Amino acid sequence: MAASLHILLFLSSFACIAGLRVVHSETSKHSVPKTILVAQLDYDYIESGLFRNWFKHAAKFFPSGSVELVLDTDGNTTVDKYLKDFDFGNIPYKTLAEKMPADLTISAAQKVHTDPWGSKSYKKLMTHRPQAIKKLLEDGNVVFQFDVDTVWVNNPFSKFDAAGNHDMLVTADGSTSNVCGCLLFIRPSVKTVELMADWIGAINKNDEGNQQGLNRILAKNKKHKKYDVSFLEVGDFPPGSLANKFPNATVFHANFLKGIPKKVEFFKTRNLWIEE
Repeated sequence: MAASLHILLFLSSFACIAGLRVVHSETSKHSVPKTILVAQLDYDYIESGLFRNWFKHAAKFFPSGSVELVLDTDGNTTVDKYLKDFDFGNIPYKTLAEKMPADLTISAAQKVHTDPWGSKSYKKLMTHRPQAIKKLLEDGNVVFQFDVDTVWVNNPFSKFDAAGNHDMLVTADGSTSNVCGCLLFIRPSVKTVELMADWIGAINKNDEGNQQGLNRILAKNKKHKKYDVSFLEVGDFPPGSLANKFPNATVFHANFLKGIPKKVEFFKTRNLWIEE
């Protein structure tokens, strides 16, 4: 009788363990996953001071000892040189070209002028970011993709922790029917690697970017629940068009504004601009 009870308790414990969601990647090479911050960086954002302003606000919130900044410069040698001279303090950084295998680093600056919209190589350009994220997840890293026309007023990572243990955290681009590809927080797992593969496959050659493909996958996911995707609070991560409604936001984003001067003014009027 005692032996039977012992077996039942063992099986019960095993079932509970098997039912737990895997927190760390099955492919992880790290005991504590590194957080990779990924962003596009164009020269206009450097020249205007938007990149410097973002970094000055954001750096104090970077997770200590387990973060790396990876900037997608599209192979722009002027931007690459600026970064080599930029004071990152003790924050390690690389360009995407340095971080990724050569076949995953396509230069948008070069291809956008040589390959027609809708061509096979144009689609490769549009998929290079989810391809890169997929590789980072396969290596066991947490990935936080964001835009640098932002200011982090409070710690976004504390908001990610408070949101719970989901495969991916997203923000709404005006409405919950349209996810913004500008802010994605993704934990490493077999599921999220599959999610990136599905995203890549969902991008059509006639899409203007990669956000449409992401939203196709997430629309299907509402029905099939293949991935655990959760929206962050709009009050913490509002789109620029709603910024006035949420003065205590965690991250302010100057999207919905055309032209660099308007983005700079967006932050200056909110006293979120640090002069050199």
